[in-house]
Amino acid sequence: MTSQLTVYQHYVPQHYLKLWKNSSGQVWCHDLHLNEKKERATKRILGDDYLYEKDLANPNNEIEIFLGSIENAAAPLLKKISELPLCTGKDAIVIQEAMCLQVAQILSSPADKSKLFDFISAQLVRTPRTVEEISKSIKGSTYPQEILAILTEQNEPFQLVKLGMKRLPQRLHEAYTLVLSYSIVEPFVTSDHPVLEVVADPNYLPQTVYNVLHKDDTFLAFPIGPHFQCLLFPKNQKNDVIKFFYQTVSSLPSRNGLDPTIKWRAMQPELLNMFRSFHTGFGRRFLISCQDESDLIEKSPLKPTS
Repeated sequence: MTSQLTVYQHYVPQHYLKLWKNSSGQVWCHDLHLNEKKERATKRILGDDYLYEKDLANPNNEIEIFLGSIENAAAPLLKKISELPLCTGKDAIVIQEAMCLQVAQILSSPADKSKLFDFISAQLVRTPRTVEEISKSIKGSTYPQEILAILTEQNEPFQLVKLGMKRLPQRLHEAYTLVLSYSIVEPFVTSDHPVLEVVADPNYLPQTVYNVLHKDDTFLAFPIGPHFQCLLFPKNQKNDVIKFFYQTVSSLPSRNGLDPTIKWRAMQPELLNMFRSFHTGFGRRFLISCQDESDLIEKSPLKPTS
């Protein structure tokens, strides 16, 4: 049994990181805190020894097995999307729509859409950054000590994954609209916390998982390799900021078997730069790309300061 234990446990899966691998089979890993960059293999990045174990003296691989089942279901789907053949043409908008249509046709399978939502949900709750942000919220609260003790225990990585996966996938299905985007020029990037949470109130530093579960003031952005990104917008469009971001969302051409609830949005250069820059800040430490992103990091207003 011991030989089956996973010692180095990734909080961002290798198969996902490999969507950004270059011709040498490596990814560009930028350390935003140390201002260092290097092409690296995915085997020993964005993870830690026994990260999801409740008892380090007696590891049992419970959460690794649970997360592995989600990853094994999603990996072929993400790879299939990332390897879709490029549609040709001179009009960039037409190309973007055609590429998003291909992805929508794949995700119109209820099973595949569920695999994607499960994977996004897992990535939202399984990273150290989520643990750190929730920990800050707990420490800043005024709950009685017995409540704080319960919340702190629930914020351990092995507990947070269990609690989050009980509710997040269903919430995404019921309360969010899936919107696809495609980038022709600059690649999407990812990070040690791949799910971008864009909160409507700029003065609010949220316990974001809570907001996604209980409010309608946050939309999510999740890159699928260098070319594709999916956005998840609250179906409740009462918030003005959410309305602003959603206003250019379009329906896809009607096709037999196509899920009409899946939308698409053109990715203008300014919008693409915003999404790319988001991965340089908000508590993130490592940015992952298929290319050297020094220029993006240097110009980003969000980069960590020494």
